Amino acid sequence: MGPIEVDLSGLETDSGFRNRAIREAILQSDKEENRLATFTATEISGLPESVTPGASYELTITGDLTIKGTTRQVSFDAVVTPISEDRIEGTASLAVPYADFGVDIPFLPPQVASVEDIVSLEIDLVAAR
Repeated sequence: MGPIEVDLSGLETDSGFRNRAIREAILQSDKEENRLATFTATEISGLPESVTPGASYELTITGDLTIKGTTRQVSFDAVVTPISEDRIEGTASLAVPYADFGVDIPFLPPQVASVEDIVSLEIDLVAAR
């Protein structure tokens, strides 16, 4: 499994003000060195010895996640399903504190909805031969 890169400068919400805050103050993805979040897998555990097409399998995908120049080892919980001999599909998810990656949420006035300290990351996976 090769590195997965996500261009954070393209994140969009329903608010231009919020989009600017994310790009310029929170993720600082308007700076080239912070534009990409990268995950590089180092280990996949829970792989069965054999699989049945259509059956789902739970795996753990461990690797290095880099956001805003900070790299941490993380583990995604994944559920994958072999669709055929040539295709596997699945979803991997992870919850991490923003602060682990040097992401600070600026103080928000009381009339603005609050932001949780944990971000949920989800990746849809497709592997085809």
